[in-house]
Amino acid sequence: MGAEPVVHDVTRALRELAGAALDLLYPFECLVCGACDGPARPPALCRACDAALPRRDPRHPPPIGAGPLAGRVVALALAPPASDLVYQLKYGGAVAAALPLAAALEAAVRAGGFERELDALVPVPVFWLKAWLRGVDHAGALATELARGLRIPVRRLLSRRRPTVAQGQARSPAERARQVRGAFAVRSPRRVQGRVLALVDDVVTSGATAQECARVLLAAGARRVVLFAAAGNG
Repeated sequence: MGAEPVVHDVTRALRELAGAALDLLYPFECLVCGACDGPARPPALCRACDAALPRRDPRHPPPIGAGPLAGRVVALALAPPASDLVYQLKYGGAVAAALPLAAALEAAVRAGGFERELDALVPVPVFWLKAWLRGVDHAGALATELARGLRIPVRRLLSRRRPTVAQGQARSPAERARQVRGAFAVRSPRRVQGRVLALVDDVVTSGATAQECARVLLAAGARRVVLFAAAGNG
């Protein structure tokens, strides 16, 4: 028996022991229902909650109105248990909730072939005070996990100049578009020019925020901008 198979077997055994030790110290608990029956793929959800995710057909994303976006992918309907994960990520500081959301989004992106020719993922920026109060940059966390799967770099090319109210609180599409107008700026136009970029956000409702981000990026010289959202209405 050669040395390489022995080393491989020892390495595998050590990994299994380490995994068993971690399971004892930090037993699995589903983020949504709290079940402890072992993780599904991806981690953070039990198999039942993973199967219950309201996955959308990537060929038929919800309508978000006319605008500069060249395409969009919305992986999940904004309904339980996806809405529970979004809430935990955005308001509960549960960064682990980004894992199943990103996995669902990656599958939807690949199903539509949207990952081809992309230069970077651009998280929709959250105002710094909101990120500090919540303890998490939810779009940034989602983009980071999505980048691991797609092997596409994350580039924080946008900044948010001022806070805005939640888009769900706006009464009309015109009001939603008006409140985000001028709220975003490009950090470095040189890094945008000629690039094909994907905006990444946890939720899309009217699409006004994504459209405004796309408008700003295109004005700075981006070649094309698409939207990747974990969940959405409609």
